[in-house]
Amino acid sequence: MICLDGVHFEEGNSSTNIESQNTCLSEFTSSITSEASERCKIEHRKIITANDLIWAMDRLGFDDYVGPLVFYLQRYRNYEAQCNDVPIKFGFDKDGSSARGSNNGSDNVQG
Repeated sequence: MICLDGVHFEEGNSSTNIESQNTCLSEFTSSITSEASERCKIEHRKIITANDLIWAMDRLGFDDYVGPLVFYLQRYRNYEAQCNDVPIKFGFDKDGSSARGSNNGSDNVQG
């Protein structure tokens, strides 16, 4: 984990160490998010995407993270696409309702 690389375990996790970690992570997150936000403003968009965050990391010099994140994001999107197709193939939407109508799967109920 990134957080634990800078912590010396013989020192323990004192409140000073934890505070330093939180400060560092806050700065890291803020820097990347700010850079991605600026890109979105220039492109007249209101939503920051995963691609924007990866772009910002690349622009800020976090090159070592870009490749693995791009790889992970692609695999995640492929997985989500497969998962989202399964319910539809079996006649249900993502929310669990029947794909043929809004009768909540009561097609086979006899009255």
